[in-house]
Amino acid sequence: MKRVFSNNGFILILIASLVIMLCSGCGRKTLPVPPAQIQPAAVTDLSGRLTGGNIELTWSIPESDSPVSRFVIYKASRAIAEGECTNCPLAFVKIAEVPAIHQKSEAVFRMMFRDAVKKGYVYTYKVIGIADKGAVSGDSNLAETRYE
Repeated sequence: MKRVFSNNGFILILIASLVIMLCSGCGRKTLPVPPAQIQPAAVTDLSGRLTGGNIELTWSIPESDSPVSRFVIYKASRAIAEGECTNCPLAFVKIAEVPAIHQKSEAVFRMMFRDAVKKGYVYTYKVIGIADKGAVSGDSNLAETRYE
């Protein structure tokens, strides 16, 4: 039986195969990117009013290509005795997460949330909408209420 390849030929074919496997690829390699999501519309009509010892927040569910499935409500508070501070940053704290209630009619549905509060404070609220797949809206307008 005759040898077709010598040891040198076999090594050259092996090296060429390795070079081809290492140099070939499917394109540029980068970090993974999450799929694009449509951001839900932000609430623009958040309002609050004092009723008894509670602040009642109301807002309408915004129309969006990515409908909101729930809302996260944030609150910041400061004592009235501290005086006015127009440039002070607000330290918001998550106080609740509520499901969005959608109506089958064409009427705009208003959401409502009540928060128990103490006298002597200024309370500021904001609401953020979250869609089914986790896309988050921007912050709503701020609703400020004083309880003197």
